[in-house]
Amino acid sequence: MTDISGRGVGFDIVANKVRSLGGSLEVHTDAGLGTSVSMRLPLTLAISRALLARVENEIYAIPLTHVLETFALSQPMLLEVKGKEVVAIRDDVFPAIRLRERVGLPAAAVSGGQIVLIELAERRAALIVDEFVGQQEIVMKQFDGVNGSRTLFSGATILGDGAPALIIDASTLL
Repeated sequence: MTDISGRGVGFDIVANKVRSLGGSLEVHTDAGLGTSVSMRLPLTLAISRALLARVENEIYAIPLTHVLETFALSQPMLLEVKGKEVVAIRDDVFPAIRLRERVGLPAAAVSGGQIVLIELAERRAALIVDEFVGQQEIVMKQFDGVNGSRTLFSGATILGDGAPALIIDASTLL
């Protein structure tokens, strides 16, 4: 066994996964010059960095392109203005969006949670989730919603542990 052996098995796993997604992987080696690797994925797939948030027992992915900041939710931050729940952060007030309610779950028995301040085209809102799980690069598989309906999700991904996660479409929140 040498210090460069064993790379083929890992590379074969990557190549098989790329092929299963409908893509291709090409390796070209020039002796003494090096190796180049080209990976092609279908246009229906994109790789993006996402914030993973839990609501109840489900994990949801929020693309970081729409995340401005995250906060721990405290009761003094929650206010009601003209009959609507809002979140006060520093000197600004943002509409509160409870992801739990948007996915059809009952209100949580315990108060608290986490806030994701999201932005899309200069509109902002405070998305309230149960807890943050972390950040991860995800392969986004987009899907179309049902005709005539607004969907909360733009696609799905498979997390590192093999569990599926729906990807939140920020445009449906704001």
